[in-house]
Amino acid sequence: VTLHLNNGSSSVIVNVVHDERLRNLPTFTKEGHVFVGWYYDSELSQAYDIDTQVTESFELYAKWERQEFTIKFNPNGGEFEIEEEYVKWQDTLAEPTVKPTRANYTFVGWFIDVNSDTPYDFNTPVTSEFSLIAKWIGNEVTVTLKPNNGDANYVIVGRYGDALGEVDYIPERAGYNFLGWYLNLNDEEAYDFSNQLEG
Repeated sequence: VTLHLNNGSSSVIVNVVHDERLRNLPTFTKEGHVFVGWYYDSELSQAYDIDTQVTESFELYAKWERQEFTIKFNPNGGEFEIEEEYVKWQDTLAEPTVKPTRANYTFVGWFIDVNSDTPYDFNTPVTSEFSLIAKWIGNEVTVTLKPNNGDANYVIVGRYGDALGEVDYIPERAGYNFLGWYLNLNDEEAYDFSNQLEG
């Protein structure tokens, strides 16, 4: 029996005893494809029944289908109506027309690695399964520092979810020592600038 693999490899000849069945064939592969079965004709219209007894020489043709991959969407703290999409090997993933949402954040794009600066290229042919993660940037938050010494207020712009970090502005007031910045003057502890901004 001559097996035409249709995977770029040469045909394979298998010897079968008369009246026996075509069994224990080697495993053949084709990149990005799943084996469907054997067919009598090159047009792959007449399927071969593997339980058929072999009584003469003949040829068979392998049929393959492109592998389908699952692409998952991770909203990363936000909300998104699409959980996953299915894409066949070498096709491209359609970029969603709807964007995910997250309170107090702006959507940056879809990334395989959120620590990367390069978003996923939706023109890339798909050859494996993967997940896309939404990347966010906090909306701007304005922090007003009131020096309480007659000087104008000092304004800092940060981002929601980020910390302001160290503040260089130290106000001065004659006869007083600066103790720090407080959300309320009656507070016992100064504001911790390592806290995440929450608006």
